[in-house]
Amino acid sequence: MYKIREKQKLVPNIHLIEVEAPAVAKKAQPGQFVIVTIDEKGERIPLTIADWDWEGGSITIVFMEVGTSTQRLATFKAGDSLYSLVGPLGIPTHIDTFGTVVCVGGCYGIGAMMPIVRAMKEAGNRVISVIEARSRYLLYWEEELKRVSDQVIISVGDGSHAAERWIPDQITKIIDSGGTIDLVVAFGCTYMMKLTSETTKPLGIKTI
Repeated sequence: MYKIREKQKLVPNIHLIEVEAPAVAKKAQPGQFVIVTIDEKGERIPLTIADWDWEGGSITIVFMEVGTSTQRLATFKAGDSLYSLVGPLGIPTHIDTFGTVVCVGGCYGIGAMMPIVRAMKEAGNRVISVIEARSRYLLYWEEELKRVSDQVIISVGDGSHAAERWIPDQITKIIDSGGTIDLVVAFGCTYMMKLTSETTKPLGIKTI
Protein backbone atom coordinates (compact mmCIF):
# COMPACT_ATOMS: atom_id res chain seq x y z
CA MET A 1 0.00 0.00 0.00
CA TYR A 2 1.19 3.53 -0.83
CA LYS A 3 0.10 6.22 1.62
CA ILE A 4 -1.07 9.61 0.37
CA ARG A 5 0.73 12.34 2.32
CA GLU A 6 -1.01 15.30 0.76
CA LYS A 7 -4.04 15.94 -1.43
CA GLN A 8 -4.95 19.23 -3.11
CA LYS A 9 -7.60 20.37 -5.54
CA LEU A 10 -5.60 22.71 -7.79
CA VAL A 11 -8.46 23.88 -10.01
CA PRO A 12 -11.82 22.32 -10.90
CA ASN A 13 -11.30 18.67 -11.98
CA ILE A 14 -7.50 18.75 -11.54
CA HIS A 15 -5.92 17.38 -8.39
CA LEU A 16 -2.52 16.83 -6.81
CA ILE A 17 -1.48 13.93 -4.62
CA GLU A 18 1.85 13.37 -2.90
CA VAL A 19 2.45 9.66 -2.32
CA GLU A 20 5.00 7.84 -0.16
CA ALA A 21 7.11 5.86 -2.66
CA PRO A 22 10.81 5.97 -1.67
CA ALA A 23 12.04 3.49 -4.29
CA VAL A 24 10.24 5.35 -7.10
CA ALA A 25 11.41 8.77 -5.90
CA LYS A 26 15.01 7.56 -5.79
CA LYS A 27 14.99 6.56 -9.47
CA ALA A 28 12.56 9.08 -11.02
CA GLN A 29 13.71 11.17 -13.97
CA PRO A 30 11.98 13.94 -15.99
CA GLY A 31 9.32 12.62 -18.35
CA GLN A 32 8.62 9.33 -16.58
CA PHE A 33 5.32 8.00 -15.25
CA VAL A 34 3.84 5.48 -12.82
CA ILE A 35 1.03 2.95 -13.07
CA VAL A 36 -1.46 3.39 -10.25
CA THR A 37 -4.11 0.92 -9.06
CA ILE A 38 -6.57 2.41 -6.59
CA ASP A 39 -7.77 -0.84 -5.02
CA GLU A 40 -7.57 -4.59 -5.56
CA LYS A 41 -10.23 -4.54 -8.30
CA GLY A 42 -9.24 -1.23 -9.85
CA GLU A 43 -7.86 -0.69 -13.34
CA ARG A 44 -4.22 0.21 -13.94
CA ILE A 45 -3.91 3.87 -14.95
CA PRO A 46 -0.75 5.69 -16.14
CA LEU A 47 -0.01 9.03 -14.49
CA THR A 48 2.97 11.29 -15.15
CA ILE A 49 5.31 12.08 -12.28
CA ALA A 50 5.05 15.84 -11.70
CA ASP A 51 7.73 16.02 -8.99
CA TRP A 52 9.64 13.91 -6.49
CA ASP A 53 11.50 14.25 -3.20
CA TRP A 54 14.54 11.99 -2.99
CA GLU A 55 15.20 12.68 0.68
CA GLY A 56 11.57 12.62 1.76
CA GLY A 57 10.82 9.52 -0.30
CA SER A 58 7.71 10.79 -2.06
CA ILE A 59 6.45 11.55 -5.55
CA THR A 60 3.88 14.10 -6.69
CA ILE A 61 1.20 13.36 -9.28
CA VAL A 62 -1.13 15.86 -10.96
CA PHE A 63 -4.18 14.29 -12.60
CA MET A 64 -7.44 15.28 -14.23
CA GLU A 65 -10.84 13.67 -13.65
CA VAL A 66 -11.62 12.04 -17.00
CA GLY A 67 -13.05 8.61 -16.12
CA THR A 68 -14.22 6.36 -13.30
CA SER A 69 -10.77 5.65 -11.85
CA THR A 70 -9.58 9.25 -11.75
CA GLN A 71 -12.97 10.36 -10.40
CA ARG A 72 -12.59 7.84 -7.58
CA LEU A 73 -8.99 8.87 -7.00
CA ALA A 74 -10.19 12.47 -6.61
CA THR A 75 -12.19 11.38 -3.54
CA PHE A 76 -9.07 10.15 -1.74
CA LYS A 77 -7.55 12.32 0.97
CA ALA A 78 -4.34 12.56 2.98
CA GLY A 79 -3.90 9.39 5.03
CA ASP A 80 -5.61 7.12 2.48
CA SER A 81 -3.54 4.55 0.59
CA LEU A 82 -3.26 3.35 -3.01
CA TYR A 83 -3.35 -0.39 -3.59
CA SER A 84 -0.30 -0.36 -5.90
CA LEU A 85 2.06 2.04 -7.61
CA VAL A 86 4.62 0.81 -10.17
CA GLY A 87 7.45 2.88 -11.60
CA PRO A 88 9.24 4.88 -12.66
CA LEU A 89 8.35 3.78 -16.20
CA GLY A 90 8.98 5.18 -19.65
CA ILE A 91 12.02 6.59 -21.41
CA PRO A 92 13.17 9.78 -19.63
CA THR A 93 13.07 13.00 -21.63
CA HIS A 94 16.41 13.74 -23.29
CA ILE A 95 17.91 16.69 -21.44
CA ASP A 96 20.71 18.64 -23.11
CA THR A 97 21.79 22.18 -23.94
CA PHE A 98 19.69 23.11 -26.97
CA GLY A 99 19.48 26.89 -26.70
CA THR A 100 15.96 28.27 -26.34
CA VAL A 101 13.46 25.62 -25.25
CA VAL A 102 9.73 26.37 -25.22
CA CYS A 103 7.73 24.07 -22.95
CA VAL A 104 3.97 24.26 -23.47
CA GLY A 105 1.27 22.68 -21.34
CA GLY A 106 -2.46 22.62 -20.89
CA CYS A 107 -4.75 21.11 -18.23
CA TYR A 108 -2.97 18.22 -16.48
CA GLY A 109 -0.01 18.86 -18.78
CA ILE A 110 0.96 21.90 -16.70
CA GLY A 111 1.87 19.55 -13.87
CA ALA A 112 3.61 17.10 -16.18
CA MET A 113 5.90 19.77 -17.66
CA MET A 114 7.44 20.91 -14.36
CA PRO A 115 10.33 18.35 -14.14
CA ILE A 116 11.32 18.94 -17.77
CA VAL A 117 11.22 22.74 -17.41
CA ARG A 118 13.44 22.55 -14.33
CA ALA A 119 15.89 20.08 -15.89
CA MET A 120 16.16 22.07 -19.14
CA LYS A 121 16.91 25.23 -17.16
CA GLU A 122 19.54 23.44 -15.05
CA ALA A 123 21.17 22.21 -18.29
CA GLY A 124 21.80 25.81 -19.32
CA ASN A 125 18.92 26.45 -21.69
CA ARG A 126 16.79 29.57 -21.94
CA VAL A 127 13.37 28.19 -21.04
CA ILE A 128 10.06 29.77 -21.97
CA SER A 129 7.01 28.13 -20.38
CA VAL A 130 3.61 28.62 -21.99
CA ILE A 131 0.56 27.41 -20.05
CA GLU A 132 -2.92 27.26 -21.51
CA ALA A 133 -6.50 26.91 -20.29
CA ARG A 134 -9.98 27.86 -21.39
CA SER A 135 -10.08 30.58 -18.71
CA ARG A 136 -7.69 32.23 -16.23
CA TYR A 137 -9.18 30.47 -13.19
CA LEU A 138 -8.23 27.05 -14.62
CA LEU A 139 -4.50 27.80 -14.59
CA TYR A 140 -2.21 26.68 -11.78
CA TRP A 141 1.51 26.48 -10.83
CA GLU A 142 2.23 29.81 -12.51
CA GLU A 143 4.47 30.98 -9.66
CA GLU A 144 6.20 27.59 -9.42
CA LEU A 145 7.04 27.71 -13.12
CA LYS A 146 8.33 31.28 -12.84
CA ARG A 147 10.95 30.05 -10.37
CA VAL A 148 12.43 27.61 -12.92
CA SER A 149 11.75 29.45 -16.21
CA ASP A 150 13.23 32.50 -17.87
CA GLN A 151 9.75 33.56 -18.97
CA VAL A 152 6.19 32.35 -18.37
CA ILE A 153 3.48 33.16 -20.91
CA ILE A 154 -0.21 32.82 -20.01
CA SER A 155 -2.53 31.67 -22.79
CA VAL A 156 -6.31 31.57 -22.30
CA GLY A 157 -9.11 31.14 -24.77
CA ASP A 158 -11.79 33.42 -23.34
CA GLY A 159 -9.82 36.66 -23.05
CA SER A 160 -9.84 36.62 -19.22
CA HIS A 161 -6.10 37.31 -19.24
CA ALA A 162 -4.66 39.79 -21.76
CA ALA A 163 -5.48 38.99 -25.40
CA GLU A 164 -7.31 35.85 -26.40
CA ARG A 165 -4.69 33.38 -27.62
CA TRP A 166 -3.92 29.66 -27.73
CA ILE A 167 -0.51 27.96 -27.55
CA PRO A 168 0.11 27.86 -31.35
CA ASP A 169 -0.55 31.62 -31.44
CA GLN A 170 2.06 32.17 -28.73
CA ILE A 171 4.68 30.14 -30.63
CA THR A 172 3.99 32.15 -33.79
CA LYS A 173 4.19 35.40 -31.82
CA ILE A 174 7.64 34.47 -30.44
CA ILE A 175 8.96 33.79 -33.95
CA ASP A 176 7.28 36.85 -35.51
CA SER A 177 8.85 39.10 -32.85
CA GLY A 178 12.33 37.93 -33.89
CA GLY A 179 12.79 35.20 -31.32
CA THR A 180 14.50 31.88 -31.97
CA ILE A 181 13.15 28.53 -30.77
CA ASP A 182 15.46 25.50 -30.84
CA LEU A 183 13.09 22.97 -29.27
CA VAL A 184 9.42 22.73 -28.29
CA VAL A 185 8.19 20.20 -25.74
CA ALA A 186 4.40 19.89 -25.46
CA PHE A 187 2.31 18.37 -22.66
CA GLY A 188 -1.46 17.98 -22.66
CA CYS A 189 -4.38 16.73 -24.69
CA THR A 190 -3.76 15.22 -28.12
CA TYR A 191 -5.63 18.06 -29.88
CA MET A 192 -3.40 20.75 -28.37
CA MET A 193 -0.28 18.73 -29.19
CA LYS A 194 -1.53 18.22 -32.76
CA LEU A 195 -2.06 21.96 -33.27
CA THR A 196 1.35 22.69 -31.75
CA SER A 197 3.04 20.23 -34.12
CA GLU A 198 1.20 21.68 -37.12
CA THR A 199 2.53 25.11 -36.12
CA THR A 200 6.16 24.12 -35.55
CA LYS A 201 6.60 21.73 -38.50
CA PRO A 202 6.57 24.40 -41.25
CA LEU A 203 9.03 26.41 -39.13
CA GLY A 204 11.44 23.49 -38.88
CA ILE A 205 11.37 23.47 -35.07
CA LYS A 206 12.01 20.09 -33.47
CA THR A 207 8.99 19.21 -31.35
CA ILE A 208 8.45 16.50 -28.74
